[in-house]
Amino acid sequence: MIEENYKKAVNYEYGLDVKKDYREALKYYKLASKENSHARKKVIYSHFSVIEAILLLIVLIMGIIIDLKITFPWVGLFLIGISFTGITLFYMKKYWILTGYANILNTVILFLALVVILPYSVIKPYLNGITWIPVVLLFSAAIFIFLSALVLFFVDRNKTLLVVSIIGFLMLMGSIISFGIKTPDKLFNFKKVDEGIVITGYRSSGKKLKIPNKISGYDVVGIDDNAFSEWQFEEVILNNKLKYLGSYAFKNNRALKKIVIPDGVVLGYGVFSGNHSLEEIVLPSDLKKIPYALCSGCFSLNEVEIPSSVTIIQEEAFMNTGLTKIKLPENLVYLGGDAFSQTKIETLNLPNSLEYLGKLSNMPFLKSFNFPTSLNALPSGFLLGNKEIKELVIPFHIKYIGSYAFSKTNLETVVLHDEIFYEEGLFFQAEHLKQFTFPRSMDYIPKEMFSFSGIEEVCIPKFINSVGINAFAYAKSLKTLTLEEGVKLLESGAFMYTESLTSVEIPESVIMMGSDLFKGAAKLESIKIPSHTTKIPDRFLEDAYLLREINLVDNIKVIGKAGLKNTSLTSVILPKELETIEDYGFFGNKKLISVTFNDKLKTIKTHSFGSNTSLKILDFPLSLEKIDDYSFNGCNNLEYVSIKENVKMVGYWAFRSNPNMIIYITNNSYIDDWSREWNPFSAQILQN
Repeated sequence: MIEENYKKAVNYEYGLDVKKDYREALKYYKLASKENSHARKKVIYSHFSVIEAILLLIVLIMGIIIDLKITFPWVGLFLIGISFTGITLFYMKKYWILTGYANILNTVILFLALVVILPYSVIKPYLNGITWIPVVLLFSAAIFIFLSALVLFFVDRNKTLLVVSIIGFLMLMGSIISFGIKTPDKLFNFKKVDEGIVITGYRSSGKKLKIPNKISGYDVVGIDDNAFSEWQFEEVILNNKLKYLGSYAFKNNRALKKIVIPDGVVLGYGVFSGNHSLEEIVLPSDLKKIPYALCSGCFSLNEVEIPSSVTIIQEEAFMNTGLTKIKLPENLVYLGGDAFSQTKIETLNLPNSLEYLGKLSNMPFLKSFNFPTSLNALPSGFLLGNKEIKELVIPFHIKYIGSYAFSKTNLETVVLHDEIFYEEGLFFQAEHLKQFTFPRSMDYIPKEMFSFSGIEEVCIPKFINSVGINAFAYAKSLKTLTLEEGVKLLESGAFMYTESLTSVEIPESVIMMGSDLFKGAAKLESIKIPSHTTKIPDRFLEDAYLLREINLVDNIKVIGKAGLKNTSLTSVILPKELETIEDYGFFGNKKLISVTFNDKLKTIKTHSFGSNTSLKILDFPLSLEKIDDYSFNGCNNLEYVSIKENVKMVGYWAFRSNPNMIIYITNNSYIDDWSREWNPFSAQILQN
């Protein structure tokens, strides 16, 4: 009877000689299940398998745990998909009631795994920057599903298996195609750091750059120094997880027109420097510091909004941009030098919170600014190159002005209070400055303070002890110079090339005069020096072409090198104490007709009187011991020279002068020691 029931069940299951009826088949399988193991299995698999349910649940829980525990959140999902596929394929043949809920549920789980879970487990890591590992796994799984389902279809002719095989084939094709997709780990060079991924370079040639949220499962937290330097992107999109942009990350990207930087991003030096086409930059609302040269060289950047959170703007931040105006944050404490150099900004409203102010140099259009009360110093080169500001009054809270602060400006009037201290070159090349009143706080005029300036009139008061090196050098408009009694030191080149000066009186209080003091004072006609002077400094009046008068006081012992070279002196009475005339001392004085030598002169050095074409008579004193090489070379109109007995040496071409002159040599026993070429034109020599 049992075998009879089993046969009826089979007939109803497969429709053998009767109409297929799963309900009748199940009834007879139950009757036969007591003695027939196959019948018992049929009864069991008429319902969804508890074991399968447990296996699916275990896989699901394990997959979730894996994705929660490890860095790569796609691994657990992929394991769920592949396990669900394998389990449901295994149970597919067991669920013989094709219209039953168990088979339908099993099939739904199978297609859910194939169509949703497995593809998503690859798409998810793709979106998170992981590509080849899940794609390779999907490729392997797709081959297995495609081939195994196809084989099972030919065995059982189950159309569901054919559909599974087709899905496996499509997955296989999709995985192959995906290998060619440019995904983040293919597009970027990168390195792993503690916080996540830092992008170091780019592998594509695209004009649009989008920074991904993740690469290889890690957050992209930074862009390395110079990562995209010299790339020509037309569009750049930064992700919201970025923490920093490295120095010069987008330097010289000349195609980029706009950039939006997410909140929370810290910026390195010169990130967008040289971006010539950049027209708009949106800075993070929580930005604290604008770094060095951030937008330097962004010619097209005409406007920028600085967030209120910014407290520091470093040097050259917006140098050489198209900015015409700027609003500084109220809490700004540091404004670096040249932050707005070479811009078109006309007005700067500096907040009173400012603790450090760098130079505002090379801002040629700047017309007005204020001195915050929090400041007590102006830096070196403060207004260098400004062309618009004409007048300046320095407030009392400013106690110090750095070197060259007003250099190359068009300042006409500057008022300094009596408690201020300033450094060298204050008005260097300030060509429009005509006069100046010295504050009592300074007892010296620093180096190059008025060099190349337009100053016309100067009175150096008695409380000034010294005038520094080149202090008024090349002040070519200086016409009037008054030195009050009390000035002590005139350093080298202090008034060199003051080409409009006509006369100078140096007070008796001056105890030291440096070299080149009035060198190049081309219109200087007369000068009076202190009576205690012991040396005419080197190049003291060299190229003072119109000089006709100088009081060579008796205390002078040395005429320095080129000290009175190229003047218009017509006659010279050498000082009583003079011992040495250095090289080129009186060289090139073409109007010099007579020289009266003193009784203590010992040495006339090289070229001392060279090219003095008006000299006719030289009557050397008994004290003279040495006439050096070329001393009177080029004195072409010499007629009479008298050399006394103490002259021990006459140098090479010392008298290469007029071949028709007469040289008288008196009782000189050293003549054989003189240079053989001391008289190269063989002028007539008379000895006694």
